[in-house]
Amino acid sequence: MQNTKRNYTFVIPILLLVLFVGPFLVAASLYSARNPLVEETINHGKLLQPPLDFSQVKLLGSNDKAINTNEISGQWLMLYVAPTQCMDICRNNLYKMRQIWVSLGKDMDRVQRIIVTPTTQSSPQLHRLLAKEYVGTQHLLITPTELTQFFGQAQVQQMQAKQGALYFVDPHANVMMMYAADAAPKGILTDLKRLLNLSQIG
Repeated sequence: MQNTKRNYTFVIPILLLVLFVGPFLVAASLYSARNPLVEETINHGKLLQPPLDFSQVKLLGSNDKAINTNEISGQWLMLYVAPTQCMDICRNNLYKMRQIWVSLGKDMDRVQRIIVTPTTQSSPQLHRLLAKEYVGTQHLLITPTELTQFFGQAQVQQMQAKQGALYFVDPHANVMMMYAADAAPKGILTDLKRLLNLSQIG
């Protein structure tokens, strides 16, 4: 009987130690393992921090007249900054933007599609393409100098190397998310739906 009491006296402190220290050891091991489920980002695009102020950019309409960006604010913008000439990748992005927009269903009216080309002269070929296949997509122009001043030289060089980039602009004119020209449309759509669901504006 006395030996049994000694065993209990020995075991109880060990059980208490395991009970209180064990969870901390488990947490520490998980942290050191850097669990990918915890660290995985939920965005498919690149979040711009800080966001760029779209109201500060100088744009021209397809009629070569200056555009007041306040006229196109108040909605979410799906903005494609395209190469000067709209070739295959550009056309693919116009198609991708239209399909993403259609997939929004009841939220379609909250999003406006815009293509911006770094030139001072409108393209009749692009104008015909938009009028025939992508009605509702607005075409705006930006000078190469203004493009560099707004996005930065490094970003513009990356755009040119990858044939453009796609951006989300919120209703307060914050350019806040960026995608490469070859980004998968499914990921872009997922991000946009999430933004619209979380947002009470636009």
